Amino acid sequence: WGSRIGYLSILAMVFLWYPKMKLYFLTEDPTVFWSTGLLSAAGILSAYWISRGLGFSQMVARTLSFETGIQNAPLAFAIISLNLPKETAQSIGWIPLVYGALSVGNAALFTLTYRLQDRYSPKKTPDQAISNSLPRAS
Repeated sequence: WGSRIGYLSILAMVFLWYPKMKLYFLTEDPTVFWSTGLLSAAGILSAYWISRGLGFSQMVARTLSFETGIQNAPLAFAIISLNLPKETAQSIGWIPLVYGALSVGNAALFTLTYRLQDRYSPKKTPDQAISNSLPRAS
């Protein structure tokens, strides 16, 4: 049930956010959207490969990739709204919202990628997955 609720949440976000973001999509420079989307994807990919390079299991690397790639939008919005004058915050506050919206799409894309990878890779028992989740000793 958890994954079904997650998929429904993603669809709800898309349908709720698109009408609010439509004006920005039509009026702002497309490089803003490309850069915010690629920032999230780069965070996910770099965290995954750095974690794997440090010896963490695939399961832990995936968790770290999501924590790194999609957790920063609320923090950015809070920093902007708490530290900048109201007029400035209102004029640039939409950028973290776009980042949040695009990171949801990236999360869905990487979740699908990880699921497909699981489907076509050799199966491990739960004990093997847990014992392999700690970094390897040198």
